[in-house]
Amino acid sequence: EEDNNVEMDLDTTAIGAIILDVLTELARTNVLEMGNLQALGEGLVQSLDKDAADEALLSLLQDALIACREPSAEALDKVDEVWELFSQKPKRKKGGKTPVNLREVEEEAVRLPLVEAATPKLLVWRGDITRLAVDVIVNAANDDGLGCFTPGHACVDNVVHRAAGPRLRAECLAMMRARVGGFGSLKAGSPPLLTRGYRLPARFVAHVTGPCLALEQPAPTKRDVALLRKSYESCLDAALKAGARSIAFPCLSTGVFRFPSDLACEVALGAVTDWFYEQVTKETTQGGPDDDAGDAAASGGETHEQEEESERVLDPVKAAAIEYVVFDVFADADADAYDEVYQTLERRLTLDLNEPLAARWLAEADAVLVSAGKKPLLAQHQRVYSNRRDFARHYEFLLPYGLETAASSLSRVPDDLRRAYWLRHAHNVRYEFSPNPAYATLREKLSTKKNVFVLDASAAGCFARAGFEHVYTPHGDFGWQQCGVPCARDSVWPALPALEAILPHANDLRDDTTKRCPSCGAFFKPNVRHDVGDDTFTHAPYDSRQRDFLKWLEDLSARNVVVLELGVDADAAFDARAAVEAIVREHANFKLVRVHSSDWGVPDDLRHADKAAELPLAWNKSLERLFSDEDNADGRSVALKKALVDAVRRPVTDDTDASSSLDWRAAFEALRRDDDEREQSSSSHESRAAPAAAAESRDQSHVVIPTALSAVLPCVSFELKDDSRKVQRLRPTLAEHVLIVGEGGFVEGGGADEGFALHDISLAGRRAAQAG
Repeated sequence: EEDNNVEMDLDTTAIGAIILDVLTELARTNVLEMGNLQALGEGLVQSLDKDAADEALLSLLQDALIACREPSAEALDKVDEVWELFSQKPKRKKGGKTPVNLREVEEEAVRLPLVEAATPKLLVWRGDITRLAVDVIVNAANDDGLGCFTPGHACVDNVVHRAAGPRLRAECLAMMRARVGGFGSLKAGSPPLLTRGYRLPARFVAHVTGPCLALEQPAPTKRDVALLRKSYESCLDAALKAGARSIAFPCLSTGVFRFPSDLACEVALGAVTDWFYEQVTKETTQGGPDDDAGDAAASGGETHEQEEESERVLDPVKAAAIEYVVFDVFADADADAYDEVYQTLERRLTLDLNEPLAARWLAEADAVLVSAGKKPLLAQHQRVYSNRRDFARHYEFLLPYGLETAASSLSRVPDDLRRAYWLRHAHNVRYEFSPNPAYATLREKLSTKKNVFVLDASAAGCFARAGFEHVYTPHGDFGWQQCGVPCARDSVWPALPALEAILPHANDLRDDTTKRCPSCGAFFKPNVRHDVGDDTFTHAPYDSRQRDFLKWLEDLSARNVVVLELGVDADAAFDARAAVEAIVREHANFKLVRVHSSDWGVPDDLRHADKAAELPLAWNKSLERLFSDEDNADGRSVALKKALVDAVRRPVTDDTDASSSLDWRAAFEALRRDDDEREQSSSSHESRAAPAAAAESRDQSHVVIPTALSAVLPCVSFELKDDSRKVQRLRPTLAEHVLIVGEGGFVEGGGADEGFALHDISLAGRRAAQAG
């Protein structure tokens, strides 16, 4: 010590001396080979400061104990003394690590609650399982049940035994020797060993062995899956028997046991949820001998007939048994696997509850309102909205620009190809491509209903082409073309003749091959509302359909109506989801059935009032389920199914306030507002024929400038300013944004702060700039 000039206090010297004594004892009893172990320990003490030396010596001792099968009683006593001295050090926690309590776990974890009424919570948490202050942690053991004997090995078995100390192995050894038949085996499928936690924050450790896949085994067998499932169930049984209220599982059988993470997580979550279901519910039979079965027996009902109506209900006594189950993960792959499996569970439980409910509502409905999303379902090999291969087949000229689907291309098509794309796309989805057979199937399923109306947000006309008679398309229809300005309310024409004339030039569109409005000379565009703020869309072709739709709702206001919503996304231009929610909320006998593959959630107020059902399915795959005559009862009571769904249901964006305060009638009327404003504006200004006449007197290249811009920019009206420069002023809807268009150039500005910039389009524009 004097030679190395190291200061050491009494505690450090005592701890170091005891540890070296333990190592010597282990070597003396032939538990360890002495080798250079003691010299290594002495070197640590001499080369490090006192705190680092303590920790290094303790780590060395833990490694030595991991390799030690059966330390002597004297060695165990000295280890206890070491632990006690360490626990007296400032900031030194039990076991050397800061415990994590369940409240902290809840803050950091992904919560997967199971049964709300029973209050057990399922949490996916990433961290060191030996830090969890729960009643039971599960150790992924091996057949010997004594832990891993390889110092430094990263398996859970090693980590748990190292943190708990050697008395954990001593208890495991005693329990294994006490098993039937002498020194038993903790093979996969056998009950776990439940030991004390010793130096761990957990009260107990459940040692269980999951199935281990052979090196050459390509995938788990059914027996492997069953054994893994049993491992989870048996640990829960042991925890329940011990009075535990919380338990934490590692990913059993993954890692060195080679069980695939995704399947292991699926088995784990399924085993735990099914175990809870069996534990916290009990089977009742209407008319049976139990009081819980109801009063049917007392009223003289026949028991054997009543037994057919048995169901499982929550058992309040068993429900409060275990409050927390933590799934502890170490890798991103495991966390992702749990998330994916949870979504599958959420979908399954949601379907279990809502599928029979929705089917019954549809069967009993007097009328059905079908509300469909913007993306049409097209036939095989034509699914350009979602299938990359189909998109590449039909829009090869867009592939160099990184575009992969029609859904992702709406706002990303290069400017010089945008008109070509929209013309071709309009012809494809409206005339060339066939609707998915699901439309005809839906029409057949609804053929028994006399009153069916369709609110179709897509522009492909699939419902009309499938034979539906009453269809309202608030976003327009590719079957119509309109003036790009538009210059008048009725500047709309059938699209097919124009498309057939233009399509031969679709790959090389120029101004002279593009159809123009005969009134103002503006380009044609599809009569489709593309996005919020698209005030160039004219609603005129659909005014009468909208009136029919509103009258249909009014006539059926007192009848049983089901709104069957199929794949509708929230939309900024017109939120049909919020509109139908408001309609259902207003009418006492209306029900909402929302079918969506990813965003199926309905507002809580509608769900709890039994006015809405949610089905996590693609709508074309839901029809057989919704209109099936089969009884899908599985023995679970509706109350229990609701509790299960409430528990696994992930938080949804709560738009209840928005849809409940929405004036849905005003929302539909607003779809015509741009037309009405344009009509009012035109009556207060000079005739629109004047700009067209002025344009005809100019060179054709100059005419292109204002009309092309007016087809792109959101404009409310034109105002001809009759001065020497014959300037047209366009008044956009954007506040303080002024665009002045002259002969060959235009000046654009967004207010005083932004200034103005001259865009030199032609020689005339440059001359105008030079003239001031």
